[in-house]
This record gives sequence, structure tokens and C-alpha cells, in this order.
Amino acid sequence: MARRSRRKDRGTTIGLVAAGCAVLLLVALVINGIVSAATSSTSYLQLINRSFTAQANSIFAAQNAQGRLLTQILTSAPAQGRRGLQQQLDLLVRSTATEAAQATTATKPAPSGDLGPRFERIVADRALGASEIRGAIDGLLGMTPLPIAGAPSTPPLISGALLSSTEAATQLTQAGALIASADAAVGGLRRSVAAAPGHPTMIRSVFVKDPTLLSASSMNQLVTDLEASTSLTVVHELTLLAVSLRPSALPTPGSTSTNLPPTTTLVVTTVIKNLGNVAEKPVVVTASTTPVAGGIAGQVQAVGKVAANGAVSITLPTLAVRPGTTITLQISLTPPAGQGGNPVVSQTQTVVIAPATSALG
Repeated sequence: MARRSRRKDRGTTIGLVAAGCAVLLLVALVINGIVSAATSSTSYLQLINRSFTAQANSIFAAQNAQGRLLTQILTSAPAQGRRGLQQQLDLLVRSTATEAAQATTATKPAPSGDLGPRFERIVADRALGASEIRGAIDGLLGMTPLPIAGAPSTPPLISGALLSSTEAATQLTQAGALIASADAAVGGLRRSVAAAPGHPTMIRSVFVKDPTLLSASSMNQLVTDLEASTSLTVVHELTLLAVSLRPSALPTPGSTSTNLPPTTTLVVTTVIKNLGNVAEKPVVVTASTTPVAGGIAGQVQAVGKVAANGAVSITLPTLAVRPGTTITLQISLTPPAGQGGNPVVSQTQTVVIAPATSALG
């Protein structure tokens, strides 16, 4: 009897557990159904769609103003100075990036259907197009974004090789097509928003009102005008500002040569000044020694980079020398293509290395 009772109790327990699980599952299904019904109800979607549209209208209004700035850049850039143009480009890129970030917030919770992703794509494409336009103009003219006031100090940005006319025109045309496509998508989005629950009204938004400004022919003409602009002319001018040696030269008043203490190594450090208005990369410096009286021939080279209107110190690898000899030391700076002005790009000096002294006993 005891065994039968235990079996009966065990069966009862299993049955109760199973029944409890079934009840919990049923409750979960009911709650999920209630939540789903609430979130898909007409009144809920009306509220979400209206909230989304209000935020989207604010973002589109801001982008309409940013589009007017872009139009000003596209029509007046060749007549501007480099700094003023860079300021406008930087402002355009920062402001459109801010609106793109806010667009992702405006679509949470999600409005009806695919309204959210379509809106985000329009705002993001305009921001990307603005960034690509800045990149193309900066690359063509050798400009770099300006530091932001109040932001932590960062090293000057160094641009790479300049874009060719063809490369810049291609990038500008692609950016223009991206913006034009985004503008064209606004009409369909507005109609979809108006047809969604709540029937909210989305404002008109056109980033560039004159679409011909975004065409390939206009972008090619812009490149031609930028390159012909006297106020935006690229100036290359590197100069060899100073040279120092290690070990340091001995004081020898009236001597026309550089006199060094006894040494078997010579290290040359140069200071290069960029008098131009574009960053230079690479900056190539070469130092060579030629025997005059028992010296050693050798050559070393170092590469650096320097920002526009900046300076850089470049230390070259060690040169081997001999005590008690005389050599000619030549330091030369490789000028960039298109170097203008009449800067100093080389320096030659006769170096006399003192003989090694005997150790005192």
C-alpha cells in the first residue's frame, strides 16, 4: 500500500507541474497577444507616426538650411579664400552629420512600415554627399579640416597626395548624384507618411533646389574654376630652415669650416619650414659625406611630413666618420613638384674632425 501511495503522489506531482507549466504558457501567450495588439493598434500607430513626423520635420528644416549653405559653396567657392571655404565645408559636414545622428533617434519607436528606414536613408545620404564634396575639394586644393574651437588639441592633419582633376570631378559627381537621389526620395516618403495612421503632414525638403548644380557637367566646371582661382591657388614651398650636428661643433671664431671633437659617428638634424598653403607628404631629406682628407663617403635619408604653414624637425640616420679627417657634408631637401619661390633646399659645409687623443697614463 505504501508503494502504491508513493506512486500515486509522484504522479500527482508531475501532473501538477505539467498543469502549472501549461497555465504559465497560456498566461504568457495572453500577455504577448495583449502587448502585440496594443502596439499594432490604430491609436498607438497614430501617436507614434505623429511623434516621428514632428521630429522628422525639425530635421528636414535644418537640412533645408544646410542645403542652402551647400548651394552657396557650389556657386561661390572659386571666389573664396582657402580658410573661408574650409570653414564653410567643415560647418556643412558637422551639421549634416548631427542631423543624421538625430534621424536614428527620431525613428525609435519605429513608425509605420518602412517609414523610419526610408527617412534615415535620405538624411544619411545627404550627410554622406556633403562629406564627399568636402573630401573632393580638400583633395583637389590640398586643404584639411580646421581644428574645432574648444576641442582637445590634436596634431595638424596631414593630407596625402592631391587628387587629380579627374579624380576630384568623379568624386564630386558621385556625391551630387547621391544628394539628388535623396532629394527625389522625399516626395514618395511624404506621400507614404500622409497615408499612414494619423495622416501626419511631412514638410517639403529639398537639399539643393537647383538640381543642375549636382550634374556631372556642373561638377566638372567647378573643378576647372577651383583650379583657375587665384585666391585658392596651391602653393608649394619647402625650405631648409636649420641644421644641427651631434656631436656639436666646437667654437672656432673666424673659421670657415665646422670643427668637431674626435668622433666616429655624426648625426644630422634638420628643421624644415613649409611656407606653402598645403600639407607636404613626403618630405625627403638627404645627407651625404664626401672625403676631402682621409674621410669616409656615405649617404643617409629620412622622410617626414609637415602641415601647411608648419615646421618639422627631421633627424637622419647616423653617418660613419673618422677622427682626424676632413669631409664635405651636404644636406639637401627634395622640393615638392611645383615648388615656387626661391627657398633654400640645400646646405654644404666642410667638416673637420679632430684627431683622437691618447688616454693619459
